Amino acid sequence: MHFIWTNWRKTEEEMVIHGVPVVIEQEDLSFDDGIRVLTAVPLIVINANEESIGTLTDNLIAPGTRGLLFSSRLRQVLMGEGVDNIDYYPTKIIGLGSGISNEDYQLANIVGRIRCVDFAASDIDMHPDFPDTIEFINALALDENRIEESLMFRLAEHCQVIVVHERVKAACERAGITGIQFFQPSDFSF
Repeated sequence: MHFIWTNWRKTEEEMVIHGVPVVIEQEDLSFDDGIRVLTAVPLIVINANEESIGTLTDNLIAPGTRGLLFSSRLRQVLMGEGVDNIDYYPTKIIGLGSGISNEDYQLANIVGRIRCVDFAASDIDMHPDFPDTIEFINALALDENRIEESLMFRLAEHCQVIVVHERVKAACERAGITGIQFFQPSDFSF
């Protein structure tokens, strides 16, 4: 069985980093479409602004990175479960209160998309200009036969949606990984 992985703050005290790192903007890089980046990626420096205060989570919410930002602890849990389709890029977060920097996080690019939505059992609206792309989800159903034993991937019908095997969910929960919430597909909406 598979679950939907979402970025999640348990409390308002958990950090969100705003802004787009210069190298991502200059190189027009994207790490959230399920496709491997084929160019060399330099160190990604993230300048945390004055609003970026609070507790660091394992899955740090940083929308401007155009990807996911994982702590070494989260990376270790995923590797321990056999998730091997993530490319990682070194990052340095600067300005975490009093000028502190952090190099524990890496930008994660989940490589792989699977077309597996069960359209008949889902309550979704397709994008009017892109008929193969989901625009809104009220309830989602996945065709597990198309997924097979994939551990972590992006949904081909809407690549912002991340799907994980129940083993990955259980491992993250056992390890107390923060910054993630899991949903049954039928309970997921956006």
